[in-house]
Amino acid sequence: MSRTDANHLPINRRAAIFRALLAAVFALPLLLLAGSVFPREWPAFVDSWRVFDLIALERFFSSVALSAWTLLFSLILASPVYVVFLGAKSSLRRWLLLFSILPLAHPPFGVASGWMILISRIEQSGGGRLLFERRGILSQWLYSQPGGGWLLALCFWPIVFLFLALSAQPRRSQIDAARIGLTRRAAIRHVLWPAWREPLLAAAAVIVCLCLLQFETPSLLQLRSYSLEIFTRFSIPENEWKALLLCLPYGIGALLLAWAMHRAKRILSLTAGDPPFTSVPGNLRRIAIVLTLIVFGLSILIPLASLIAQTGSIAFTLQTMTDHAGRLARSVFYAGAAACIIVLIGVVYAGQRRAGRDILFPALTIALFACPGILLASGWLRLRSYWPGVLPFSVMSLSMLGAYVAHRILLGYAAGALLWRSYGERAREFEDLMEMKIADKIRYLYFPAFFRPALFAVVLTALLLWGDVAITILLHPPGGDTLAVEYFNLLHYGSEARTAAIGFMLLLGPSCVMAAVFTAIALSRKIWLVNG
Repeated sequence: MSRTDANHLPINRRAAIFRALLAAVFALPLLLLAGSVFPREWPAFVDSWRVFDLIALERFFSSVALSAWTLLFSLILASPVYVVFLGAKSSLRRWLLLFSILPLAHPPFGVASGWMILISRIEQSGGGRLLFERRGILSQWLYSQPGGGWLLALCFWPIVFLFLALSAQPRRSQIDAARIGLTRRAAIRHVLWPAWREPLLAAAAVIVCLCLLQFETPSLLQLRSYSLEIFTRFSIPENEWKALLLCLPYGIGALLLAWAMHRAKRILSLTAGDPPFTSVPGNLRRIAIVLTLIVFGLSILIPLASLIAQTGSIAFTLQTMTDHAGRLARSVFYAGAAACIIVLIGVVYAGQRRAGRDILFPALTIALFACPGILLASGWLRLRSYWPGVLPFSVMSLSMLGAYVAHRILLGYAAGALLWRSYGERAREFEDLMEMKIADKIRYLYFPAFFRPALFAVVLTALLLWGDVAITILLHPPGGDTLAVEYFNLLHYGSEARTAAIGFMLLLGPSCVMAAVFTAIALSRKIWLVNG
């Protein structure tokens, strides 16, 4: 007999209903899209598979090559930061972990535009960010696969660093034993590489998936991209079925993410025993510190400085910020509201007691994360078409938030699992012994335990939603676009100074949020020390 709560509803049945509702909400738009664009005649269905021609294969392998270059440069950029992390004190480690999230929160096309401005000033006397004339070595390199991989790696290298930093580190006893009985090559092979292998492979899986979804940066660099081909085909109504077929190879990304999530449950856990290895040779540490400062400068300072220099004056930048205050407010609202919903769903879902293994919902969240955002946007647009009459502004906004949540619900699933794991199984057993209503549990048990870490999860999720273009460009209400969409559109035809000012706002937003997070952490610890 299943256990019941204060509302006399079997918990297993309640969890099943909750999962079914979530699956229906997330999968219904895609099912409607597939059903509405499916060819009605067999010859048309057979002919549609010709979409996988040599051009499509060439663009797919071009995206794979771009992912490979991004992986290589991400590993190079993350290595010195990880060395600094190994040799740092625990207090400095926490700040380094938080600060490393900032490059990941910057939209890659915004960072790319900053570097395009810099190279244009070096080689073309300030000829503009678009660099249509490839007259210099840097300009030609920027428009190549390695150049695109470099620009994406400036945003994605924190993934490699975070997987390494949050995984089980080599222990001091292992390093000491390796120094005594093993050569340097043998120590790397038998001690260091086993500790780093799975985090690196999991980070590689995530980066490959994110690179396959990129279409904004390749479009700026005029690179052949598989996701850009899908985006173009979805823009033509009669090609929607062919675009849907082109999304099938993204199942590879879903499988890679599934493997990474399976490994993350183990590699992101802290190990017991002696303290982790923190001794780094002095010369290596000093070199790593210098290289770390260079990495953060390349990822953050150079794009921001290039954009602010292109605006021409501080007064013009402030005026542009004032003119786009509405878009800035909408961007903050959409990203913040979607992040709150994502984390709330993840916490509620992870808190449900389930009988047996639950595979359907995690598989659905992985598949939604790995599929192109334009596919989800097309599905929600199809769902909106069934609304009788003219759609209200609120319904359009809700549909866009729904697409946001569907695309990034995997982040909420991961956050919920981590939060309940930190809450502890003993605390769950203790609350089972207490005769409390669900409202009292939320007020006296869950809220004090979850508020601060859940707030951090909301901030991080909102930062990752901040620069979305694929979903917003198709679903935003008339006159309700975001700062990222405005900037991406102006990158192709807008004036240099005005576009650079908007880009500066787009990159400055995450920086201000992270500064506020740092301040809040410092103040909360100071208050705790005073009161403690």
